[in-house]
Formats: sequence, C-alpha cells, structure tokens
Amino acid sequence: MEDDAVRCLRERRPMTAHRAELLELMTDTREERRHWIDVNKPSITEVVAKYPRLQDIDTAVSFCVDRNVG
Repeated sequence: MEDDAVRCLRERRPMTAHRAELLELMTDTREERRHWIDVNKPSITEVVAKYPRLQDIDTAVSFCVDRNVG
C-alpha cells in the first residue's frame, strides 16, 4: 500500500502555495525513497513517475541531497 505522503507528492500540483509542504514531504519520505531506489534500482523515468516533484520543483533534488550530506 502506498504511503499517503508519497501519493500527495505525486498528486499535489507544484504551485507556490504548496512549495513548503511539498519540500517537507520530500524530507519526510527521503528514507523510504532511498530504500525503494536501493532495492528496486528503478530507472530515472520510474523515479520521476513516482516522485514527479523531483522534476518540477527547481530545488527539490538539491534540497534532498543537502539533507544527506554530513
């Protein structure tokens, strides 16, 4: 069963009004996302299909990577 946060990330439109919420959800789902990627070895197309906000929020990828540094 898909997590509500993952579904929200996929379905919520990337509007300025939702930006803070979407970035928070990206942080909240980081461990799940990394596990899914490590285990399933999806293509970039599959990752973007499941987590489209990585593609259309200009800082989403760097935001997630920055949280992993350190």
